[in-house]
Amino acid sequence: MRALIICALLLLHGMLSMAEKGFSPGVITPYIPKCGQTCTRSSQCPTDCKHCLKYRNRNEPACSKRNRV
Repeated sequence: MRALIICALLLLHGMLSMAEKGFSPGVITPYIPKCGQTCTRSSQCPTDCKHCLKYRNRNEPACSKRNRV
């Protein structure tokens, strides 16, 4: 019984110290692909490369620019 109380207090202490540091497990940052990374639709891609295109040398579409210089 004493070990259970000690474990509970250690768990509570750990949770309080994590809360002081600003840890929040419910916040998940959305995945935003960069240019050249895989995507599923154009709205996922950043503004500098706003197209989600399928290439011959890749299995999946990737964020890229339309103008190829």
